[in-house]
Amino acid sequence: MDIIRVNQQTVKAAMDECAFEINCILGRPKAEGSLEKLDKTTARYSRLSAQLQILKQLEAQIEENPSQDES
Repeated sequence: MDIIRVNQQTVKAAMDECAFEINCILGRPKAEGSLEKLDKTTARYSRLSAQLQILKQLEAQIEENPSQDES
């Protein structure tokens, strides 16, 4: 279970980085390449968000079935 929590924290940190980058892009919308950067960053954020949801579902399944070995 700890591996899931560590992975969740890693994904959350990456999402925070994306959010920061998105805010920077939105702060300078006329900068060269901003549209492409926004597209790539929002796509990455979306993938990370989906990954986090899956990790949370896995965590919930493990909590429902604590008889499995967690080592």
